[in-house]
Amino acid sequence: MSRVTVSMPDPLEDKLKKYAKSERESVSKIAAEAIDHYLNVMKRRKLGKKVLDLVGKAKVSPNTIKELEAGRIDCDSRI
Repeated sequence: MSRVTVSMPDPLEDKLKKYAKSERESVSKIAAEAIDHYLNVMKRRKLGKKVLDLVGKAKVSPNTIKELEAGRIDCDSRI
């Protein structure tokens, strides 16, 4: 496993440490899971925009992205 150094605002570090402690997990594990989640969300958004572009929508409104995310969350909750 690799090590990565990340700089963040003090309040975010405090929040991360408190959450990790409340979950009885390491800060490293919580941070890795959060980063993985973020990267997956960004990938899905990019793919969603690409699909909409392919079906003829040159511009994607923020509401469309919100609708896609709501649909994904609904689908994920069924799994």
